[in-house]
Amino acid sequence: MSLGMRLRFCAFFCVFLMLAACGNDKGSSPNELPDEVADMDELEGYKCDDSVIGAVVYVKSKSKKYECDGNHWFESYNQPKSSSSKKKLSSSSIVSSPVEGTLTDSRDGQTYKIVKIGDQWWMAENLNYEVDSSFCYNDSAEYCEKYGRLYRWAAAVGKSESECGYDSTCSLPTGSIQGVCPIGWHLPRKYEWETLFDAVGGQTTAGMALKSASGWYNSGNGPDAFGFSALPAGKRDENGNYNFEGSVADFWSPSEYGSGAVLDMYLDSKHGSVFPTITSKYYGHSVRCVKDMSSSNSASQKIAWDYLNPDVGYSELVDDRDGQTYKTVKIGDQWWMAENLNYAYTDVPFNYDGYTSDSTSWCYNNISDHCDKYGRLYTWSAAMDSAGTWTTNGKGCGFGLECSPTYPVRGICPSGWHLPSEVEWETLLNAVGGQSTAGTDLKSLSDWKGRRKGMDPFGFSVLPAGYRNNDGDYNYGGCDAFFWSSTEDDGRNEDAAYEIRLSYGDHNVELHGRYKSIGYSVRCIKD
Repeated sequence: MSLGMRLRFCAFFCVFLMLAACGNDKGSSPNELPDEVADMDELEGYKCDDSVIGAVVYVKSKSKKYECDGNHWFESYNQPKSSSSKKKLSSSSIVSSPVEGTLTDSRDGQTYKIVKIGDQWWMAENLNYEVDSSFCYNDSAEYCEKYGRLYRWAAAVGKSESECGYDSTCSLPTGSIQGVCPIGWHLPRKYEWETLFDAVGGQTTAGMALKSASGWYNSGNGPDAFGFSALPAGKRDENGNYNFEGSVADFWSPSEYGSGAVLDMYLDSKHGSVFPTITSKYYGHSVRCVKDMSSSNSASQKIAWDYLNPDVGYSELVDDRDGQTYKTVKIGDQWWMAENLNYAYTDVPFNYDGYTSDSTSWCYNNISDHCDKYGRLYTWSAAMDSAGTWTTNGKGCGFGLECSPTYPVRGICPSGWHLPSEVEWETLLNAVGGQSTAGTDLKSLSDWKGRRKGMDPFGFSVLPAGYRNNDGDYNYGGCDAFFWSSTEDDGRNEDAAYEIRLSYGDHNVELHGRYKSIGYSVRCIKD
């Protein structure tokens, strides 16, 4: 195994070790792990531990793949497509005449070919805009003319090495990241790459479909039927060496996995697939940009909406602070957000018993894609807007401080909405049939550990976002959900506030007092 491949495997392995544990005491030798099982009962009979992290097993009764995170089996993000929906690379589905155009980068006047694939517009050439921490292959300008530049990740996302380089957790905002791309274009996120792969026939054949018709070694050229024309630009390693020109193409995404690793899309001359891989920020890779969509189209791509109940009629709320759109639902006499808040509250640093952070809201495991799906995790003081940024109703309400808020408390919520009190949470639980069964009725239809998904008849669609502990550890992702209320815990007013917990193993919902310094999700209720 080459050094590059070993680094990829090690980075991938370490990322999966970061995922939180729910517990799994089923036992069987990892050597006996099959590729396919009949149902979830059979799958749960196989041990999921560190020895099989990343292993994928197909469950026939579900027609889905499940993946091991070291503690439990969860529904894999990379699912097979049904025969009715999957596009085959056949004469009937190949685009014979791609819709093409040109893009002129106003910053330096360079012109690029662009192509429409499905509903997306992509650059059909690699970016060649010169910035710090970008390079020509072999330090030769002729390769920049042919392949575009190779960018370290910090440069690709439009940041300096000190801000977002190796050993620096960048915590980019959610939504589109323009980065080094031209105005009106952005660095594609994981789901945007996946949308492209689906449009050309699926991930297992996308590598062949997207490769250029020439330039690849080992008979690795593609038909380039869609006009994407991926060229084997090679890469630059952390020591400044250049490798794999003619054999490999790597494209950055803005998805960060801790302080040293990020997600990229990897094609090589020997395979027809595209491989999403975890790699070092310090490598130099190519950049392809995708065109910004209109706000309505962009909202339709929101990851969190994939987990809503399709049989429920939702309304929408636009947060005028950052333009994000949220689905809302009426349950009883209350209007609730049907997804977790994702407003990036980063103005106030966190400091608890020597544990510090530059923010009081976070993405689970510091991975930006988790914010897109689960929303952010907030301390109680951030949820209450203790700084008084928007209103003074919750000003001064933080850890170690007993306060007397004025209800309703807008807190971190959008205008016209507020952080629900304990009483308002109880009203919701009663409206769906009572606390003892509310867990099942409020959980989303998928994404929960094993078979413990919810029924979601009311469309509240709770996802198992987990929480952030005082010391910066993340726990119970995929297993449990926790939400703040605006009510302090009687008897521990200075240190604790009421939270609402839904667990993968229980039908009920629990209300407890918990430390204000923990990071929990926020659902807002309409004034």
